[in-house]
Amino acid sequence: MKPKKRKLLDLLMLFLLLSGIGILAYPFVSDALNNYLDQQIISHYQQQAVKENEAV
Repeated sequence: MKPKKRKLLDLLMLFLLLSGIGILAYPFVSDALNNYLDQQIISHYQQQAVKENEAV
């Protein structure tokens, strides 16, 4: 196999491997990100509720 063709094939295989890893990791990464954002929203509203209760 020619070196140029071999390099192109290696790059294609690397791209496919990284794409597959990304597709498999997406649900876990998005779930972790959504959990983090949900916790930030809950914390914000809890702080807001504490301030409102102190004002009353």
